Order: sequence, then C-alpha cells, then structure tokens
Amino acid sequence: MGSTKLIHDPPRHYCTKCAFLYTFAYFPNSVNYGIVHLYKRKLQQKTWTLTLYLSVEQNWVLNVSCPEYVRTLDPNYVSLDGVMYWMNWRENGRDMSPTFISFSMFTFKFGQIFIPPEAAANYHGLLINGGKLCLGAVNYDHEKYSCTMWEIGSLDETPTWNKLLTYDGYGHPYLPALFIDGDIIQLEDNFDSKMLKFKAATKD
Repeated sequence: MGSTKLIHDPPRHYCTKCAFLYTFAYFPNSVNYGIVHLYKRKLQQKTWTLTLYLSVEQNWVLNVSCPEYVRTLDPNYVSLDGVMYWMNWRENGRDMSPTFISFSMFTFKFGQIFIPPEAAANYHGLLINGGKLCLGAVNYDHEKYSCTMWEIGSLDETPTWNKLLTYDGYGHPYLPALFIDGDIIQLEDNFDSKMLKFKAATKD
C-alpha cells in the first residue's frame, strides 16, 4: 500500500488576498519531479515570486523574483521535457500581446513565447501531442466555435508554427481538448439533457 508524503510550504502564502497556484512536472525518463509555486508577498506588489521544490533534493531549492512579463499561473498548464508552459493572461485589465510562459526545471530560466497573428484568437489553450507542444486557438460566437490546432517546434531557438487541423463545434470553448491516437477529444455541454458528452474530431 502506498504512503503519503507531506511537503511543507515555506512561502505560507504571505498575501492571503492574492491568487496563487502550483504546477507539477516529472523530469524526462525519471521518477523525480518538481513543483513550481508562484505567489505575492503583498497585493500591490508588481512582480511575482517563484519557489521550486525538487524531489531529488527533497527541498525547496529556489526562491526568485519573476520577470515582469510573468502574470501568475494558468491552471491548464502543461509540462514537456522538464519545462512547464502556461498561458500568460491579462492582469488588472492590462492589454498584452498573446503570449505563453515557459520555465525550465533544469536551467531555472523563464521564457516568453509570442503567439503569431495567424494563430491569434479569442481564447488559447496549450496541450501535448506526441511529445510536441501544441496550441489550440479558438474563435467563438455565442454557442459556436472554431478551433485551430498548431504544433510548435524549435522552442529553444525561434519557434516554428505548423497548422495541424481546424474543426468547428458547439458548446463552451473553454473546456479542455485532448489528442488521443490522432483524434481530438472534446468534452461538451449537452444543453438539452444537462449531461456531458464526448466529441471526437479527426484530422482527416
């Protein structure tokens, strides 16, 4: 029977009125993992503080101020090869170009990746397909939406954007989508029966 490990949280969430979230990721080909936590000490503070827990050290090994472009965390983050990625949403009504953030558990470095105009949309979400980072760009109008999936390569250099597929649907565009065996699996609201249903959109 498995055991439970209790990890103490040294930041203690200094600002109880501030939003805070955690991300979790395994290192490639390893059972070792990392936990990233972003928080603010004060509500009016402009920058976030990042602390990182590494299982191999069994301790929080890092406590640094984030770059100004980092705006909290997105709960729909993804991880790939020891790097965590999350969408960079607006904060306090600021206008920002659509971007997402990366943080490496190897180098302890941040990155900011700008979304090109051809992939701009009302809503964006990240997901992993076949060991590749992908972006879903959703344009929606009331109950209808159109989603284009992009595969992003060369993340350490100049990102390349490859359009994979586009599909249309009905329902809430914020629900998560997954790649399974080359298909998109989309969970949708069934407004008539108040139940949920699955929709598969193939690349063909």
